[in-house]
Amino acid sequence: MLQTGATLANPVWHALGTVQQHLNAGNQQLRFFAPAVAPFAGMENWDAASLHHFEANMPAQRRLYLMQETAVVIPSSLQVHFTVPLYQMICADFQPAFEDYPLVPLTEEHIPQMLALTALTKPGPFLAQTIQLGGYVGVFDGDQLIAMGGERLKVPGFTEVSAICTHPDYRGRHLARHILSQVSQQIIRRGEVPFLHSLTTNEPALKVYAQLGYRLNRNIFFAIVEKQSA
Repeated sequence: MLQTGATLANPVWHALGTVQQHLNAGNQQLRFFAPAVAPFAGMENWDAASLHHFEANMPAQRRLYLMQETAVVIPSSLQVHFTVPLYQMICADFQPAFEDYPLVPLTEEHIPQMLALTALTKPGPFLAQTIQLGGYVGVFDGDQLIAMGGERLKVPGFTEVSAICTHPDYRGRHLARHILSQVSQQIIRRGEVPFLHSLTTNEPALKVYAQLGYRLNRNIFFAIVEKQSA
């Protein structure tokens, strides 16, 4: 594995404490994005004292997504909606594969279409203001958005590629590979290294990532948690 140290081992915590600290809606011990931007939360440590702080300070009636290398023993007082292992991959040897589809920078006027496409394809959480994370591009068929992708977590030297998705009626045309190549390239041109997270069972996507030069960096613990209803 291509180990890259503590920064990518705990990417949410480091993103909200550095490059994306202006998006931190929590505090300096429990960091999380505003509800309309992203559901991710992070802490530096997950010992007993930190878990107590997490329970006491996590917002009520909001599901928070945990994503880090160290598995968290979630207290029974919290409801666990979902947990699954992920692969974290970084672009170690970029091999782009572009297709002949014009790419359009996506702006706030495109948010309704972006929300509709991500609701249909479920590439991961995409909310009304996720576009603030930046770097989104799309492919259109006439006025219809048929594929998109962009950037998410950002730490010094690294930016995550996210929300790569294609409308079911347009699959098989290598649109996801085309968009992943574009977003990866724009990150590399800034002097940063692209990385991404994938389900360990998503073999078609993992094959595409490998073809474009992404390599396994580490295994990641992922969970969705919420305070128990009173």
